[in-house]
Amino acid sequence: QYLQNVSGFNPFWTGMAFMPQEIVLFIVANTAGMFVTRYGPRAVLAAGITSLAIGALLISRMTPAGGYMDSIFPGFIFIGIGIGTVGVAGSISATMGVPQLQHGLAAGIYNTGNQIATALSLSVLSAVSGACTNALLAAAPGMSTVAAIVSGYSTAFLLSVGFALAGLAVLWVLGRTSSHSS
Repeated sequence: QYLQNVSGFNPFWTGMAFMPQEIVLFIVANTAGMFVTRYGPRAVLAAGITSLAIGALLISRMTPAGGYMDSIFPGFIFIGIGIGTVGVAGSISATMGVPQLQHGLAAGIYNTGNQIATALSLSVLSAVSGACTNALLAAAPGMSTVAAIVSGYSTAFLLSVGFALAGLAVLWVLGRTSSHSS
């Protein structure tokens, strides 16, 4: 929405703007298994979640003037790295220690959880963005609609940084719990 409604990209160029993220995601997803083997899934998950947080933080710097190269492009690169590493390390983690005949079940549950979490977080972030935009327009009637919308988007991306930090905290706690129970 930002790329089309604020930066003025048409639908084709908006889709093309995501291409660098998808290329990075493809490359990272095809090499992440090597890093999991070397450093373990927990470390790769932590790196991926951190990359997602950095990407969201960069994108949160968007401006009402529009633009792509300053915040959106670098954010997309970090998000591509994050999705690629978290997807692979998460899948590996989901099937570790599971009997071979139950790998499909474990992977299916993991993927279903990803889909549900994505839908829920998108709903929450969209609601937060809209609420922030509406609150700004109500509190400052002279504010430009575009500035309020961009502020709402930025707030949603900052909240997603918070989601990532919460994910890191959970990963840390689960890591400590599993190392104490061993």
